[in-house]
Amino acid sequence: MTFEIVPEKINFPEEEEKVLKFWKEIDAFQTSLKKSKGRKPYTFYDGPPFATGLPHYGHILAGTIKDIVTRYAHQTGHYVSRRFGWDTHGLPVEYELDKQLNIKSSEDVYKLKGGIGEYNEKCRSIVMRYSKDWENIIGRMGRWIDFKNDYKTLDITYMESVWWAFKTLNDKGLVYRGYKVMPYSTACRTALSNFEANQNYLDVEDPAIIISFPLVEDPETKFVAWTTTPWTLPSNLALCVNPEFDYILIEDLELNQKLILAECRLEELYPSEKKPEEGEKKQTTNKKKNNNRRKKRQQQKKKQQPKKQQQQQPKKEQQQKKEQQPKKEQQPKKQQQPKKQQEQKKEKKEKKEEEKKPKFKILKRFKGKELEGKEYIPLFDYFYDEYKPEGAFRVICGDFVTKDAGTGIVHCAPGFGEDDYQICLDNDIIKRNGKILCPVDESGKFNEKVTDFANRYVKECDEEIIEIFHNWLQDARDWAVSRSRFWGTPLPIWASEDFSEYIVIGSIEQLKELSGTKEEITDLHRHNIDHITIQSKKGNGVLRRVEEVFDCWFESGSMPYAQIHYPFENKELFEKTFPGDFVAEGLDQTRGWFYTMLVLSTALFNKPPYKNLIVNGLVLAEDGSKMSKRKKNYPDPMLVVNKYGADALRMYLINSPVVHAGPLQFTEKGVHNVNRAVFLPWYNAYRFFVQSSNMLFLDYNVKFVFDPKLNNKSKNEMDKWILSLANNLLKFVKVEMSEYRLYTVIPELINFIDELTNWYLRCNRDRLKVSKGVEDCLDALHTMYEVLIIMTKIMAPFAPFITEMMYQNLRKCIPESFEYENGEINEKSIHFMMIPKSNESIINETIENSVNSFKSVINTGRKVREKNNLSLKVPLSEITIVHKNETYLKELQLMENYLKKELNVKKIVFDNVEENWVKFTAEPNGRKLGRRFGKRFREFNKLIRELDHNSISEFKTNGSIVINDEKITLDEVIINRGFVANKTKYAGMEEGPVTVVINIELTPELLEEYYTREITNRVMRLRKESGLIPSDQIEIFYEITNDSDGTSLKKPCLEKTINNKKFTSYFDKNLKTKLIPLNLLPKYLLEYKIKDNYDDKKLHSIGCSKLKLLFIKKI
Repeated sequence: MTFEIVPEKINFPEEEEKVLKFWKEIDAFQTSLKKSKGRKPYTFYDGPPFATGLPHYGHILAGTIKDIVTRYAHQTGHYVSRRFGWDTHGLPVEYELDKQLNIKSSEDVYKLKGGIGEYNEKCRSIVMRYSKDWENIIGRMGRWIDFKNDYKTLDITYMESVWWAFKTLNDKGLVYRGYKVMPYSTACRTALSNFEANQNYLDVEDPAIIISFPLVEDPETKFVAWTTTPWTLPSNLALCVNPEFDYILIEDLELNQKLILAECRLEELYPSEKKPEEGEKKQTTNKKKNNNRRKKRQQQKKKQQPKKQQQQQPKKEQQQKKEQQPKKEQQPKKQQQPKKQQEQKKEKKEKKEEEKKPKFKILKRFKGKELEGKEYIPLFDYFYDEYKPEGAFRVICGDFVTKDAGTGIVHCAPGFGEDDYQICLDNDIIKRNGKILCPVDESGKFNEKVTDFANRYVKECDEEIIEIFHNWLQDARDWAVSRSRFWGTPLPIWASEDFSEYIVIGSIEQLKELSGTKEEITDLHRHNIDHITIQSKKGNGVLRRVEEVFDCWFESGSMPYAQIHYPFENKELFEKTFPGDFVAEGLDQTRGWFYTMLVLSTALFNKPPYKNLIVNGLVLAEDGSKMSKRKKNYPDPMLVVNKYGADALRMYLINSPVVHAGPLQFTEKGVHNVNRAVFLPWYNAYRFFVQSSNMLFLDYNVKFVFDPKLNNKSKNEMDKWILSLANNLLKFVKVEMSEYRLYTVIPELINFIDELTNWYLRCNRDRLKVSKGVEDCLDALHTMYEVLIIMTKIMAPFAPFITEMMYQNLRKCIPESFEYENGEINEKSIHFMMIPKSNESIINETIENSVNSFKSVINTGRKVREKNNLSLKVPLSEITIVHKNETYLKELQLMENYLKKELNVKKIVFDNVEENWVKFTAEPNGRKLGRRFGKRFREFNKLIRELDHNSISEFKTNGSIVINDEKITLDEVIINRGFVANKTKYAGMEEGPVTVVINIELTPELLEEYYTREITNRVMRLRKESGLIPSDQIEIFYEITNDSDGTSLKKPCLEKTINNKKFTSYFDKNLKTKLIPLNLLPKYLLEYKIKDNYDDKKLHSIGCSKLKLLFIKKI
C-alpha cells in the first residue's frame, strides 16, 4: 500500500507527543535554521519575561502569535533567528527574596552577613527558578525558539550595552538629575515605574472631603477645595484654579460664611440647588427634568467616587446644623395611627418649605486668573516656616483643573502628584533639583515632622485605600530611569559627594581606564563595582558610583542592541537588521516594553525599533473576571493541552478577539470545539484520501504516485473548483499575513476546511471509490492530494503538530529524489517546506460562481424535501430549477451530474420562465405606507395590489419601484409568492432569485431503488460497527421477516428487491460481494462469525420489514 493505515479515531495530544519526539530526533528547529542560512533575514524581537513564575494564558497567547508569524516568515523564504530572552532584574525578583528572608527595609539588606553581595547573589540564585518549566511548556505548545542561545538582562555583555545606551543619551543632553513624583509601593518600599503601577493598578473607593482655606486678607472668606486623599493635606503647598473658569463668591445663608468656588461646581456644595441670580434675587426650584438629571449624576458619583462628603467646619457650627436637622424616627415601622400620620404629613410639608428657602446668594463673579497670587492660611503649620519664604500657600493657575469633579479649586501637594509637582515647579514654589516635601517614609508612615500623625501608616489616618497614581499614567512625561534598589544594572555614574563633578561611564574598558583598577571585571552588579573609585580631576577627591540602579524597563527596552552586545560586537549585523521586522506582546505592554523600546530607539537612533507590531488583548476567566490562581477560576493550561492538544489551544486563542486587542473569556469548551469542528473533519478528509489510495492499490493494483504534471489536468468541474479555491486561499493568506492580520486569516482557513470536507469530499466520494473508472479516480486523488498538501503547508505555522503528522504520511507517495519546479525536494518535515505561491492560471471565477449557485440550489432542494417528509435517500424523478437569468442557468448546468447525485433525482430541468411555476402578488405595508402617505394611502394600496408578476419580479431585483412618481422600497411592500403548479405532484421553494421545484410522486421503480439503497446503507453501517476496514473481504448472509408488498416507503418488499437482476450489479459494486440467504450458510461456518445480529433489539428495520445480517470475514 502507498500510505500507512490511518485509524478511525485519533488522540490529538498523543499524536503531538509523537511529533515532538520526531522533531527532537531530527533536531528540527536547528535544522530549519541551517537550511535557511543565507536567505533574507527577518528580525524578530522577543520581549523578555520574568522566570520567577510560570507561564499563563497571556504568555501562551503572545508566544503563539510570535510562533505563527516567525514560522510563516521562515516558510516564505526568510532566515528567522529566534532567541528567547529573560528579564532578570527588578522588583519581582527582590520581592520574592524579601519574602524569603523576611526583609522589611533597606537597612535589613545591609545587616545581612554578606551585605548587598549576599542579597544580590541570592537574587541571582532564584531568578531562573522556573526557566526549565518555561522551556518545557513553550516547547509543548509547539513554539520553536532558541533557549540554548538565550539572552539575560543580568549578562555582563547585556549590562555593558545598557551602560553604552545611557552614556549616549547623556552625551546627547537627554539625561538630567532631579526629582520626580513616582508611584510608590509601601509594601515593597520602592518607587514603581509607571508600567509596573499600571499593571498592578486597583481601583478603590476613597473618601472625598471638602476643605475650606481662609484668605489671609479676609479670614472670613474661604477658598473651598476638594480632595480624595485627605492624608496628603499635611503636605499642602498651594491651591490651583483654572484661569479660564468662572468663579463666584457666595454667602452661605445657613453657615453665615463667604465661600469661593467654581460656578460650574456649585452642585458639589448644594446638590439640590439651582444657581441663583446675583444679590438678593429669590431662587426658583429646578424643573423636574433637571432634578432627575441631577439625581442621576449624584447616584453615579456615589457609585464611582466618595463614600461621604463633608465640609470641615468648627465643631460648634456642625453641632448647630445637626440640631436644625429633623430627627429620624427611632421606632420600628408599625401601622401608623391617623393622628400620627397627620403630624408626619405636617412635618414633611414644613421640611419642603424649609428646602425651598435659598441656601446661599451670589455676591460676585470673576475669572480664575483674578485669584492668582492670593494667599491663604494652611490647615497645618508643620512646614509653614520652611516653605512660606519660597512662595507657598498661595493660589496658582493651571489648566489641569477640570469641571467634572470637585469644586474647581485643587489642593496641591507636590510630593504626591505629578500635576501638583509640575504646577508648583512652574510657579517656583519648589526647584527642579531641590528638595520635595514628602513627609512619608519608605513604609508609608508619616515622619516626625507631622507631629499629630507621626509614625502612623497613612491608611490609619485615612481608612480607605489611597488612590494617587492613575491619572499620572495618562500622559507621557520625562522618564525617571533610576531606582533605589540593589538587584539591577547599576547606573554608570561616578560623582563627587556634592555632585559638582560627575562622569558617565559607557563601557567596562572606560571604567578600568579611568579608575586605574587592575582587577578583572567579570560582573557589573553593585557588589562587584561599587568599591571602584575614580580620581577627581577637579580636586574633589574621589568619585564614587551613585547608589541607584536602572529601572528594569530601561534594560528590557534596550533589548534590540543589548542582546547582541552592540556596539561592542555584531555592529554590522545590528545595523543591517535594525529596526526589527516584528514584535508582539499584550495590551499592557503599550505602556511597558513597546513604549520603552520606542523611547530609547528614537533617542539613540532617531528611528522606531520595530516595523510591525501586534498587540493582543487580555485572556480573562470564563465569567469575564481577571484570571486568578487564588480564585482558581480557570483551567491549568497544561491540563488543557494534555486533554485537547496544543494545536487546539493555539487555534482557539488565535481565532478570537484577543488577536485584535479585544478581551477573550476563556472556556475549555471553546478549545474542545476546535477539535470537533475543525481538526476532526480535516483529519477525516485526510483519512478518507489515504483509504481510497490504498483501496485503489488493493482492488486494481494501481499505486498512487503524486505527479505535479498531472495537476489541473482534470476536466471535472469540482476538481477545478477546489483547486481554484485553494489557490485563491494562497493569494488571500499572502496578502493578509503581509499586513499581520491573523484575525482574518484563520476564519478563511477554517472555511476552506469546511468547503473541502462538506462539499468537495462529500460530492466526490464515489469517484474516489473508483465508481467512474481508475482514470477518473486518479484525477480525484491527485486533486485531493494537491489540496491536502497546500493545506498542510498553509496551516503549518498555525497548527504545527497535525500538519506534521499528516505530512509524514502524505510524503510517502513522493520519491526521495523528487524535486519540485521551485527546486524544493521531498523534505523531512513540513516545516522545512515553503508555502507555495498562488497559481493564477488555476483560479477560475466562473467555476467558483457555478459551484456557489450549485450549493445554494442543493440547500434549497433539501429544504423542499424536508418540508414534504422526503428523505434524501428516496430517489425522485425530476427537479426543476427556475431562474430568469439564462447565464445563471448555463453556469449551473456545468454541475448537472452533481445536482442529480446530491438531490437524488433522475432528471434536472432548467427553466427561465418564472410564471410557469410561481406568481408574485404584492400588498402594501400598511403601517409604513399609511404613515407616509396619509390620505393618499388608498391610492397606493390599489396600485400596489394591481402590480403584475413581472413588475414585482423586477421590484425584487432592483429593491425599489416608482409608482405615481413616488419611490417605493421593498420594506414598504409585502410580496407574496404563489405556487401555481399542480400541488399534488410538485412542491417548490424560493431562495432569493431562484426557485427549486421537485416532483414528489413516487413510482414503484423509485421505491424499489430506495429499498436497494437502504439495504446497502445497513450493510455499510454494520461493517463500521464491526470494526472492519474497507480492505477487509467478507461474505454477507441475510434473513428477512415481515416483508410487505412494496407499495410505499413504509411497506417495502426487500426480498423482491434483492433478487431483482436490475440491482445485482449495484450490490456487487457497492458491497463488493453478493447477498446470500442465511439458510444457505453451512453450519460449520457459524463458529467463524464476527458479527451476528440475531438479538431482536439489533434488527435493521426498513419500513415494516426486518433485515437480519451476518458477516463472515475471509481469511
